[in-house]
Amino acid sequence: MLGISIAAAAAQLVYGALSGGDAERVSRVFALQPGVSPWWTWITYAFIHGGFLHLAGNCLFLFVFGPPVEDRLGRVGYTALYLAGAIFAGLAEWGLRGPHPMVGASGAISAVAGAFLVMFPRSGVRIFVFFILIGVLTFPAWMFILFHITWDFLKLGTGAGRTAVGAHLGGYFFGFVIASICMASGLVKREGLDLFSLGKQASRRRAIKEASFRAAKQTRVEAARPPDPQSEAIALARADVLGKLSEGDHAGAITAYRSLLGTFGHLSHAVTLPRERQYEIANRLFEQGEHATASIAYQRFLDAYNADGEAPTVRLMLGLVSARYLNDPVAAKRLIADALPNLRDESQAALARQLLAELG
Repeated sequence: MLGISIAAAAAQLVYGALSGGDAERVSRVFALQPGVSPWWTWITYAFIHGGFLHLAGNCLFLFVFGPPVEDRLGRVGYTALYLAGAIFAGLAEWGLRGPHPMVGASGAISAVAGAFLVMFPRSGVRIFVFFILIGVLTFPAWMFILFHITWDFLKLGTGAGRTAVGAHLGGYFFGFVIASICMASGLVKREGLDLFSLGKQASRRRAIKEASFRAAKQTRVEAARPPDPQSEAIALARADVLGKLSEGDHAGAITAYRSLLGTFGHLSHAVTLPRERQYEIANRLFEQGEHATASIAYQRFLDAYNADGEAPTVRLMLGLVSARYLNDPVAAKRLIADALPNLRDESQAALARQLLAELG
C-alpha cells in the first residue's frame, strides 16, 4: 500500500510535467465525491494525495503501524483491512460532513492503526521531539494512537481545520472492531501481548489478589479458633506425602498416600494434593502397578483441577486404567473420548485412538 501511494504520487508528477502543469487533473479523476464520482473512487481516493507533506505524513504513519499488522493478518487479510477501512472511512466522512471531494490514505491508515491498538497495545513508538526537549522519546503505542484520536475529537468539536476527522475516526473505529472480532473468534492467533491477552492477564492478577486476600482472611479466622485434632492429623499426613515426594522417596510417598486415603479418603480436600504433586503421585502409583489406587488419585486430580492443561492426559490415563486393569469399559470409553480432542501429543492421541478401537 505504501508503494502504491508513492507510485501514484510519482504518476501525478509525471503527468503534470507532460501535460504542462495540470497534475491536479489526476486528483479530480480519482478523488472520491460521494454521490457524484464513480464507484471505483471509493478505493482510488485512498492512493491520491494533496501534496508532498500529505503523502509524507501518511507514509510515515503507515510505515510505523503497517508491517506488524500485515505480519499478523497476512498479505491478503491486511489488503482487505486497508481497502475496507478506506471505504468505511469515506462513509464516515460523508456522514459527518456531507459530500465533498476526498483524497488521501489517512482513513485507511487509521484503520490499520486501530487494528494495531488491539494487536500490539504495549509496543513502543519512537518519536523525534523538538519542543523544549530535543531528542528521540519512546511512547507506548496505545498512548500515541489515543492521543491522535483525542486530537481528532477536539478538532471535530471546534470545527478547526480542513482535516478529514470523520475519515480518521471512522478508520480507527473500523480497524479496532475488525481486529477485535478476528482476535475474539480465533481467526487471528493471540500471542500474549494483544489487548485480549492483556485483559485476561489483568483479570487473572485480580483473581489471584482476591484469592490471596480471602486466604489471608481465612488464615486469620482459623488462627483465632482452637486447634482441631482432625485438621492437625490431616496436615501431618499430607506433609508426610509431600515431604517424601520432595525427597524423591517414591516408595515411601506411595505408602504415605495409601495411608492418607485409608484414614481420610472420605474427605476430598484431605486427599487432594497440590496439582503437580497430585499428578506425580498418581503416575507413581500407576508405574508401581497399584492401578486401583492410581485411579483414585487421577480422579481426585480431575475433580480438583478439571480445567488444567494436563487434564486431557489425566483423562487418558484414567481411561487406560479403567479399560485394561479395572474392567470398566463404559467409563473408559467416556474418559478417552472426552480426552482425545484436546490431546496435544500425537503419541497420546494415537494411544487414545487405539484404546477406543479396542473398546469398540
